[in-house]
Amino acid sequence: MKNKNLGSICFDKTLNRWLVFYYITDNMSDNKKRAKKSFKNELDAQKFLEQYNSNNQDDNSFKSYSLNDILVQVLENKVKFNNLSDKQYSILSSINKIISEEDFSNKNIKDITEDDLFDYFNRLINYSDSYIKKIYNHLNYAFKYASINGFIDNNFMINISKPKTTKNIRKIRSLNDEEQLYLNKFLIMSDIMDFPYKNVYLLILHMGLRVGEVLGLKLNDINLINNTITINKIVVNDKNNQPILIENYENSRTVNINKKILISLKKQLNIAKTNPENFLFLSRNYTLVMPGTINKILQKVMNNIGSKNIQTQSLRYTFRDECLRNGLTQKEITKITGPINFK
Repeated sequence: MKNKNLGSICFDKTLNRWLVFYYITDNMSDNKKRAKKSFKNELDAQKFLEQYNSNNQDDNSFKSYSLNDILVQVLENKVKFNNLSDKQYSILSSINKIISEEDFSNKNIKDITEDDLFDYFNRLINYSDSYIKKIYNHLNYAFKYASINGFIDNNFMINISKPKTTKNIRKIRSLNDEEQLYLNKFLIMSDIMDFPYKNVYLLILHMGLRVGEVLGLKLNDINLINNTITINKIVVNDKNNQPILIENYENSRTVNINKKILISLKKQLNIAKTNPENFLFLSRNYTLVMPGTINKILQKVMNNIGSKNIQTQSLRYTFRDECLRNGLTQKEITKITGPINFK
């Protein structure tokens, strides 16, 4: 199998590894030279050689691929094989953008050193642990992809450990009694024509729904005869940071309407009768509302009494706490709210 176009595979008993011998072209002399790569099993070795030959059929093996090129390829492949939701795509796109601002990201990936990676991860400590993990996993996948396809000889990511954040984690909390009293009064006193999203907040505060679940509600989801709401859709941001409706929702459920909001909900139903596609809540331009918009408006309202960092999730936690005080179990609460943090 010593063919300069195909390469060869053999097993080394001493190393207990499968070795792949293949040929690359020296960029300076334009001569082909032999290269070697080892694998734990034969299948990975065969996959590498097949992929390597496939990628280099038209003498493309000598192209220079930067880390940015690889990250784009990885993202495109994940989309191609339907491995990403719109939310995941949005997160990975933002990670690609963050990495692209680093000097080493424009290097040929085979020229990136272990020190480059160590230095980069040591500078990530201002991000949250969750975001550091996402960056680490994405880069790990990219280097593994580069290794399998023969773009690098050494995968230095295997020597990199995730650093721990030094960032003060901002915990989402419930509303205290004063904040809850203020918000309830504000919502009740607000005219729906001046404050069109008042019932979004009431549904979250008194039923524990997610903001995206509320924004996905349609008229036929509300059953006033049985006094129930069916949640089977959710609004999230897509890869272009625009709101889209996700159906076949994994946390679908039917819950009883809280009597505290029944009158307000009936008024909302009357207003929504003219909405396109019977959505309960739409923007003034009759488009889907971005969940972030609802959060920003809430923060402005709560800033009036000096309350900082209040989010719609705070209203969900307030509902959770009220349920716990009323003697409901965690299992009973999650039937209403869907998965929710009890820590």
